[in-house]
Amino acid sequence: MTTRTFILNTAINESENLRRFNLKAKESTLALQEYSTSMKLQLLINHLEESNLAEEYKAILYKKSITDFIIYHKNFYPRSVEFITSKRNVENIELPSYERFVRVNFDKPDEIWRHAYEHQINEIDRLLLNTMISFGDSVGIEKLERGFIARLDYETKYNNFKKPLHPFTKTLKRLMGGFVVHEYHQEYNSNYIKFINPSLVDFLIGYLRNERDEVIRIAESAFFLDQLVKRLYVLFESNTIYPLTPIIEERLLHQNSDFIKKDSSDRDNLIVAFILYKYYHKPDKIPHIILKLKNIDDWQFMFEDEYLIYQLNEYTRTVNESEIIDFIISKSKEIFVPILFQLDELDEFDKFLSLLESKFKIEINEIVNSVALDSLHDHITSVFNDKVIEVVDWLRDVTYDEYFVEETHRELIERRKIYETYGFKIESDFSPFFELDWEEIGNENYLREHLSKDD
Repeated sequence: MTTRTFILNTAINESENLRRFNLKAKESTLALQEYSTSMKLQLLINHLEESNLAEEYKAILYKKSITDFIIYHKNFYPRSVEFITSKRNVENIELPSYERFVRVNFDKPDEIWRHAYEHQINEIDRLLLNTMISFGDSVGIEKLERGFIARLDYETKYNNFKKPLHPFTKTLKRLMGGFVVHEYHQEYNSNYIKFINPSLVDFLIGYLRNERDEVIRIAESAFFLDQLVKRLYVLFESNTIYPLTPIIEERLLHQNSDFIKKDSSDRDNLIVAFILYKYYHKPDKIPHIILKLKNIDDWQFMFEDEYLIYQLNEYTRTVNESEIIDFIISKSKEIFVPILFQLDELDEFDKFLSLLESKFKIEINEIVNSVALDSLHDHITSVFNDKVIEVVDWLRDVTYDEYFVEETHRELIERRKIYETYGFKIESDFSPFFELDWEEIGNENYLREHLSKDD
């Protein structure tokens, strides 16, 4: 017998006879990445031979151009092949449009996943998938279980849902191999669950975009802050179309234990402050934000979280309220030093240092001198020398004037001196300027430019 994993899992879960037969012990799983091109071709041929499609439709799929398109496509999957060879799915597609139907459903297989999502799994399966998408493309199995149970508790409280026994284990087993897969992250010594295919992620995001009530339920039942900011209430990249509901507001403002976890309280307080700043549109907004920021005991966690450093950088650029600015100034070293380590382009350094001076009235020397770390100077040295290489590469393509090269070199020297007045120690390397024959490069660029004009 051959079947898709989630169908087999469902059957075993619901049949005592199948469990006694111990089918899983006799199971031979063939993962998609193990399919060779010849196996993919044979799979397509098998579906065609068993299909009730009219012969003229099959003839289109036997065309080499279409066959190659299917078996070499990144979205090749047995479900995709089954979908395009099913008479029920094709019966309303006229023959001249069938080839386009095939190509569209492989390039953007939304309808394939829609059919599986709406008709081939049950409601509790969908709840698990919807919970999982709030974490991103993958999530640790323990976090997923906790988030899923929180969603079921929410449904029980507000929508008269009856929670079955062992819901997470049974539901995950049904979905495993058909919608999600297990992977082990050796770096973190953790087990993760990820979606089986990026096209499923794309489908779920698009599907939920039109399901406002479901998105609100996902948000209101969220157990972890990451579930809010990963996809629903993103921080500074873009705006969500969904407002904070009264339930979410109450949990963010007053039910601290809901989102502020003991082992990550500093990080969680900062994220809540970010969410309130962007999405909480009430007159009493600022005191709540200040309170969350004051609850942060140790800002050292910032050095280990590049995503939050980026968000903090954006936050310092956008915030205008004097009370928040005053707080940031009072914590200038704790807040600004992690950002300095995160900047990886000299132009970004220029903008950020200008922001410190103009907006926050910060003496940059005080920040730099307060950090007894050679690593900060090593970092700015690396960024500066990367800029030297970037400028030299640019000059090699555009210049035909040695004096322009010399002037650019002097400008970089002056730029380094400005940084040194701030207290940065830069071990600059200008050798790339002297390793090239600028006269020869200039003549080649001049000749190429004039030849192109003649053309």
